[in-house]
Amino acid sequence: MKSGNTLVVYYSRPDENYNVGTVEVGNTELLAKEMTEQSRPEYIGDIDISKYDNIFLGYPIWWGDLPMIVYTFLDKHDFSDKTVIPFNTHDGSWYEGANGRGN
Repeated sequence: MKSGNTLVVYYSRPDENYNVGTVEVGNTELLAKEMTEQSRPEYIGDIDISKYDNIFLGYPIWWGDLPMIVYTFLDKHDFSDKTVIPFNTHDGSWYEGANGRGN
C-alpha cells in the first residue's frame, strides 16, 4: 500500500438477510466502519477520489457479482495511480463473477 491519504468507500444493504433475518446495519457497513475506526479516513456518498492514494472498496456479493451501483462508482471515477483494495461480504453467494470485470 502506498503512503498517503486513504479512503474507505462501500455499498452495504441493511434489511432482510438470507440466513439471519432482518438487520439494521449491513455486513459490509459493519466491516467498513471497523476499518475506519482503525485508520480514521472520511467516507461519505460520492467523493472526489483524486486526493487519495489508497482506496478500500467494500461491497456485498450478490449472486456471484458486485451490485450494479458499485459498477457505477467504478465507471465514474479514474483509479489511475491508485492502490485499490477490494473487500466484500457475502451470505453464501459465489465469488466467481465478482472480479470487477462485469462477467
